[in-house]
Amino acid sequence: MTTSQSIMQKTGLTKTGQWLKGWWPTKSNEPSPAQQFKEWMVADKQELAGSLSKVSAGFRGWVSTASLAELAPFTEQVANFCRSLNFELIWVINPNLNIDPQLKESLAEVVTLYCLAHWHAIQAQDNIRVFAIFNNWQNNPMTKEHQALSQRLFARLVEKKLIPEPPPSLFLAPEAERQAYIIEAIRQAAAKDILAINEIIKEK
Repeated sequence: MTTSQSIMQKTGLTKTGQWLKGWWPTKSNEPSPAQQFKEWMVADKQELAGSLSKVSAGFRGWVSTASLAELAPFTEQVANFCRSLNFELIWVINPNLNIDPQLKESLAEVVTLYCLAHWHAIQAQDNIRVFAIFNNWQNNPMTKEHQALSQRLFARLVEKKLIPEPPPSLFLAPEAERQAYIIEAIRQAAAKDILAINEIIKEK
């Protein structure tokens, strides 16, 4: 049994694709999530080395200055993660515990990598929220719930001169035509400068 199979069995995810069901939208002409993940994972990741070093330094800096009250919920998250993989955080952090040194080193690596990933994801929550908003808009830009966002994005992009002002004839065009023009203009602007789109979404 491979390591991944062992983890899936221990966590109850023993059926192929069970862990993907319900949260990974796919199109019929796209590779499977497993295939996309494999291709992404085996690609050259040298550029991440420097990034991970910065994340590690940032995380250690946060831990060293955080109060115990701030650390408590984070520690509980880490402890829950450890239990999900059938070991306890105390096995790693208690220096007086009699444990196989090789096992302790392996578990310490697991805990450290999870801490870095979890903390880094917390720091990125604002950008994640912004991406989710725009990604939902891109998937269904014509819905009523997204009309207000379309109008705000379009107006601000015109103000910032990131897209040209609409032709006067557009104001006399049918509603569907106006909406199509606005959506296409936003998409073209996003293709050129997604950071500008993000900043507009962040505006209150």
